[in-house]
Amino acid sequence: LHPAASGSAGWPRRFQPRLAPMDLGGRRILRQVIAPGGARVLVALSAVAIMGGLDAIRAEHYHSLPALLTPDPIAAAWTMALLGSAEGVAIAIVIVVVVLGVQLTADRYSPRIIDIFIRDRINGLVLALFLGSIIFTIWVSTAIKVAYVPYFLVYTAIGLAIVDFVFLLPYVRYMFQIMRGETIIAGIRRHAAIEINRAITVPQHQAAHRHSVRESLSQFADIALGSTQEGDTEVALAAIHAVRGLVCNDYIPAKARLPGHWVTVSHEDMPCAA
Repeated sequence: LHPAASGSAGWPRRFQPRLAPMDLGGRRILRQVIAPGGARVLVALSAVAIMGGLDAIRAEHYHSLPALLTPDPIAAAWTMALLGSAEGVAIAIVIVVVVLGVQLTADRYSPRIIDIFIRDRINGLVLALFLGSIIFTIWVSTAIKVAYVPYFLVYTAIGLAIVDFVFLLPYVRYMFQIMRGETIIAGIRRHAAIEINRAITVPQHQAAHRHSVRESLSQFADIALGSTQEGDTEVALAAIHAVRGLVCNDYIPAKARLPGHWVTVSHEDMPCAA
């Protein structure tokens, strides 16, 4: 491949990863998850403010929007019950969709692909946020008394529910995006490169890092083979170019600094050998 036809990391332009390393941080989260959901929530809150203001004008005992939206003990209890039910149903639907999507992706490429979704930080963040919100709402419900409303707890639970639904639809979109073959390949190469660097900086754990790199290479092979069988030439070529980039751009420049046992072939590397 002529250098002029390649990107900076040895990828042909049509096969360059869709997610750059910077996307693992705040930029990817902001662009793909927070911004779309935040826009929808702002529209909903604006509608509440406008319609609630009109109702406050018409009300006899509530002459302001904060007074209208301040719950009494019965309203607070029903609100907490509604929040807990809505969050539970939402996360159940998301889990079903994600599990089906991951299963279809694993069937198409390789069961090893499941590890990519397990170690994805956004998956853990969203699931932990939903589960934490549900548990928090349950405890808030027990704090509401007949003649007392713990407003700080109630409003915090409402705020957590709003944050949950900010992430909901963008998270589903994000999950379907990372199930794309090109994105999976880019993530595998990125993970393998990180493991190579960790083997240099933390040599006492080089066996675990070496195992992770070997698993990444096996994932590349599975994806290339599965894509070839499915007739998906672009993904198969992307996997081949990813292996080339990992070896030439990430492994060979760092090979001299790797521990000596890194290049030793053992029974673990050839489990079927006699």
